[in-house]
Amino acid sequence: MVQDGLPERYGIETSALGPRAELEKVYEVVPENQLNLKYLTNTPEEKARYGLGKGFPIAKASGEWFFVICTKSG
Repeated sequence: MVQDGLPERYGIETSALGPRAELEKVYEVVPENQLNLKYLTNTPEEKARYGLGKGFPIAKASGEWFFVICTKSG
């Protein structure tokens, strides 16, 4: 996950996930999209500390978006 906070500048974007049949094999709650945090770093030190960014699967339930963390066991 994200540790040591976020860099001062970052962008947020979402992209569709798929195919659904493959995602159903992995997740109890099937994510619809990927939330991507793209880190807008300026120096080599910032790039080394933060990397390029992070991605998280997300799903919509009851009109709100949630991070998907429930994978199937066994």
